[in-house]
Amino acid sequence: MKRVIKSSDKRRRGFTMMELLAVMVIISMLIGISITAAQWVFRTLREKRYVTTCRILETAINRYHHEYREWPIPLSGGTYSTTYKVSGGKYDNPDYTYKFSGENNKECLSMLRRLSDRNPKRIPFIDESGLFAMKNGKMLPLPGAGDEAVALAYRNRKNKVEYYSVTIDVEAEKVSVE
Repeated sequence: MKRVIKSSDKRRRGFTMMELLAVMVIISMLIGISITAAQWVFRTLREKRYVTTCRILETAINRYHHEYREWPIPLSGGTYSTTYKVSGGKYDNPDYTYKFSGENNKECLSMLRRLSDRNPKRIPFIDESGLFAMKNGKMLPLPGAGDEAVALAYRNRKNKVEYYSVTIDVEAEKVSVE
């Protein structure tokens, strides 16, 4: 026996356009929220990595000073500033503060590498795996940058490449990396 289906008994299968549209809007909102949250997480991680790397470099410079009884300051060449205290128009005792900024940080930080000529004991004062260097306008992992002196760099909040700035105050025996 054949069953006859009346139009009132027909059930629709599938979703209406409004239901599909509502689901797509909800999914789009969730994707937007998750992308924003992910960007915030990556920005925060980049900032924390920068602060941690600064502390690691400060510790490495202090370890170099402790091992060799001298600061990792170039013997000649390079660009760095020395600050003098001035009072009454005469130079007082110089305040030996050396600052290596921009690409000139390679003058100081390259001495911390194991293969540096100024590191005769070949002590690796820094773990090169998490550091990046600028070479020929490209940001490379430090181990892949070769053995020559290269400037250490990082990416700031806006994803722009910047260089670490090293300040060594010889008299106060303080180091800061920014």
